[in-house]
Amino acid sequence: MLKTLVGVRLAALRSWFTGAARSKKTQSKAKLFAFTLLMLYALASLGFAFWHYLSVMSASFFEAGLAWLYWAVVALSDFSLMFIGTVFFAKAQLYEAKDNELLLSMPVKPSAILVSRLVMLLVISAVFSLPVLIPAAYVGWSAAAPGVYGVAAFLLVFLLLPFFALSAAALFGWLLSLLSARVKNKSLFGTIACVAAMLAYSYFIARLNSSMMEGVDYAQGISGALGGIVPLYWIGSAVAGSAGYLALVCLIFTGTSAAAYCILSVTFIRTATAQRGFARAKYVERSAKTASPDTALLRRELACLCSSSAYMVNCGLGLLMTAVAAAALVIKRAEVHELLASAPELAVYAPSALTLALCLLAAMNFFSAPAVSLEGKSIWIAQSLPVDTKRILRSKLKMHIYICAPVTLLASLICSAVLGLGAVQTVLVVVQPLVFTVFMALLGLTENLRHPNLDWINETQAVKTGFGLLFTMLISWAVIALLVLLLIFTGSAGGGILTGAVSTAVMVFVCLLMYRWLMNKGVKLYRAL
Repeated sequence: MLKTLVGVRLAALRSWFTGAARSKKTQSKAKLFAFTLLMLYALASLGFAFWHYLSVMSASFFEAGLAWLYWAVVALSDFSLMFIGTVFFAKAQLYEAKDNELLLSMPVKPSAILVSRLVMLLVISAVFSLPVLIPAAYVGWSAAAPGVYGVAAFLLVFLLLPFFALSAAALFGWLLSLLSARVKNKSLFGTIACVAAMLAYSYFIARLNSSMMEGVDYAQGISGALGGIVPLYWIGSAVAGSAGYLALVCLIFTGTSAAAYCILSVTFIRTATAQRGFARAKYVERSAKTASPDTALLRRELACLCSSSAYMVNCGLGLLMTAVAAAALVIKRAEVHELLASAPELAVYAPSALTLALCLLAAMNFFSAPAVSLEGKSIWIAQSLPVDTKRILRSKLKMHIYICAPVTLLASLICSAVLGLGAVQTVLVVVQPLVFTVFMALLGLTENLRHPNLDWINETQAVKTGFGLLFTMLISWAVIALLVLLLIFTGSAGGGILTGAVSTAVMVFVCLLMYRWLMNKGVKLYRAL
């Protein structure tokens, strides 16, 4: 039975990563190949980023004779990435899976259910670990020949580290599950927790990467700071050459993993079957408030968004980054003005570069891209409503625009004020990102109608996978690349204002074409789903 459960979990994981549908139809090889390439590209990009900062770090650390510090930072980076990557999966898969009660009602040992889910989470941890370990081994072993002990210690420590990270993620997921059961707005709680974890990890990587640039002297400072964290010193020393620390680290990892499994096995049934409702609210008679069909449909889309933390986090990351970028520009305005004053040739391109940056951030918002797929098997409800289908599609567009446009507009005005742009330049910086926001809303909904994914197992699959989302990302990136090329070749004329105006006019025309397609062909496709 355990083998069967593990096979089911791994098959579900494969389906999630490749965007396979739950239907009985065999997934086409072309679709499987496309999603495999996409995942490999994402992992390779992440691995390249780690290779860059590890290369800079190794030069300082090994030169200062701090090999243990290099491996300690690698272990910390690897653990953090695995922890953040699996903690929310652990919460959903271990304690809030929809089939928990069904499986527990069958003649299946609870331990088999728990182990099968842990195996799937361990595979996810290993996937998150590869972009760190492969470049870390290459950079570290290039800087200092490892020898037989070095290779064996590296493999032993970093093969056991995923078990330790999984144990921490599972226990933390258990705590999140207990807390979310007592929070009224679970989606908001999950969104805040996820965003906080990503910001903390991004801040750690950014600070570490900037610190590496300061060379050997700063390496000594980092050594003193991290050396005070005894487990990190043990791990780094174990890989660097201490057999005693290696035995101690292995004992800690295995012991912690065993203890975590014991805790999870004892609490699994009680937590997985916990009633997560709230006390019944006291009835208060109120007058019913009516709304127009457009307002009601928009509220429906917003309710769908607010009920899913996966939807908010994965599709609205660009909003967070836009706010952070605008705040950073305000905080660093003195440095920015000094840079532009010292390099007048850069000041010419500043408005166009700022506009492209805001467009790039707008391209990271995908609220409309999974809006149709999230209807799932319940799409018949919307199709049966006594309203025009055009209004349903427009409500999905409005949801994207109403959420993204105010943030983009505010960021544009703040950035324009900080840089002290003229009236014409300010108009460009404000209008083009707003037009691009509308373009993203139309593009996402268009591609989702052309490539819907209604046979998802959970809403995370609908939000993160599908050819509609993939094509939305690729097309938006291609448009950004084209705008960059236009700026490079023609940006010197009028500071890029003419180029920006022409490209904005072209985007407006494309938006009109997509809107017309949605109100005609798109309506027919939606009705046929």
